[in-house]
Amino acid sequence: MMTALILAVCLVSIDPNAGTAGFDFLRIAPTAREAAMGGAAVAGAQSPMGFWYSPAHAAEAEYQRAHLGYVNYVAGIHIGSAAYSQPLALDKGIGVGIVYLNS
Repeated sequence: MMTALILAVCLVSIDPNAGTAGFDFLRIAPTAREAAMGGAAVAGAQSPMGFWYSPAHAAEAEYQRAHLGYVNYVAGIHIGSAAYSQPLALDKGIGVGIVYLNS
């Protein structure tokens, strides 16, 4: 009985915002397309920035692709991205990218 009471008090006293305040900027989508998709960009490997979400997308590159993008969010957050991907062999590819964030 005492253990159940202590457990109940602990569960009630946990802050509902625990774990939500740090490093939220890492969840910002680096391109406008991915932001419009609500972060569901892992399903589409057409963009050279696909490896940002899953490194396996670099292997899906059928030809050389490049990307330059800039998004200006309402909250004063500016994010820019550049990426390049190309196939190396069958089921092998390479991708490189950089993301700039300013708030």
